Amino acid sequence: MGRVPRGATVLSCHKGFDEVLTVGNNVALASRLGMDVTRGAVIQGYKGDAERTIGIVGPIGATSGAALRNQIEAEFGSLAEGTSCFGFDEDVACPVRADINTIAIMNAFQPAEVERVATKALELDLVTPSAAGRGRILYLTGAVRELGLTAALDKGMAVVCVGHRTCEEWGIRHLARTLREAWPSIEVDTILEDENTNNDSEGGMK
Repeated sequence: MGRVPRGATVLSCHKGFDEVLTVGNNVALASRLGMDVTRGAVIQGYKGDAERTIGIVGPIGATSGAALRNQIEAEFGSLAEGTSCFGFDEDVACPVRADINTIAIMNAFQPAEVERVATKALELDLVTPSAAGRGRILYLTGAVRELGLTAALDKGMAVVCVGHRTCEEWGIRHLARTLREAWPSIEVDTILEDENTNNDSEGGMK
């Protein structure tokens, strides 16, 4: 905090930011990716906190995996097969992948969360119980978790892991864009600091 000007006002809410402005219950991101959020559902409850929201699942217009990857790259930057994108090849879990019609944006990626996504998609009548039906789900999250990835691929889902820092930077940029739209006369700068410079810094605005 030594670099913050004296007399400056600082607003900080790490938990709230993670829940609604990274990969999680992020309605703004869901809408930008084409989700009909009015037909979606929130995934709620995590690590003993029944009120904590960790994601949103909902329908998108049926689209190819390649087209949806392009949309996600437009939001987050380039994605690499095998390190960021998984399950898009035809020989993984689902021999003939239908167009994706459901997206889950999740802030957790363990087998239990993968199961919750699959169950919620069924409850919403977005997919069928078959492997081909489950193969119409794309699971969007931050960091790769091997157990979660295995569970998702076993169910035939496509997976995109954009990275923890990348999704936080998306939230900062979205906040800045929203502020500029609300108050065009003010100057909004985004500061995305190198994590190696200060272990406590995650980025911010001024």
